[in-house]
Amino acid sequence: MAPDVVGIPLFEAERRLKEAGANYHVEVTRPVRGYFKIDETRPYVIRECVRDAVVSLTVACKQVRKDVS
Repeated sequence: MAPDVVGIPLFEAERRLKEAGANYHVEVTRPVRGYFKIDETRPYVIRECVRDAVVSLTVACKQVRKDVS
């Protein structure tokens, strides 16, 4: 059985799934418009679905925070 990995960074999710011996697939989602800037170096899991013994992960990148004065 695959561990629950929603809400954690992708590198940690992959480590846990490999340790559990689970087959997985990663799909990256991005904002349609460029209004919100994202940090491509910080992907994290936002959705997980298990079908036919394969875990499908939907991954998004963290939004770049704006400093407020």
